[in-house]
Amino acid sequence: MYLFVYGSLRPAWRRTSSIGGAAMAKQALRQKARHLGQARVRGELFDLGRYPGLLLNDCRWVAGDLFLIHDDSLLRTLDRYEGCDAVSPRPHEYQRVETQVEFDGQMFSHPVWVYESLFRSSGAEVVASGDWLKLRVQE
Repeated sequence: MYLFVYGSLRPAWRRTSSIGGAAMAKQALRQKARHLGQARVRGELFDLGRYPGLLLNDCRWVAGDLFLIHDDSLLRTLDRYEGCDAVSPRPHEYQRVETQVEFDGQMFSHPVWVYESLFRSSGAEVVASGDWLKLRVQE
């Protein structure tokens, strides 16, 4: 199984606090998956403040990172972190779906999990570059 991340779980994002859900999710990702490198997916990226939201479509490219999952329990941990597991209150903000990504200059031949935003706030801006990390560095 493979996973594409595009926001605060990306390895280059260093502002995750040492406590709380984000730090635990990043630690689980490091322990239960192997980083394969940068990748991109078709969609639109929205700046939701402390984190981004992704809408899968053919509008743009969104930058992120591809991981090979070697422990299935990682998905349960990340579903909880993203608030889309069975016990999270509804409506969920994200859903985990399969998509295709471009990796190493070509379309990756395996389906890849990604957390897609189910809704966005009316004031959310599209991240024109498609790279949430570049947007945050500019602040």
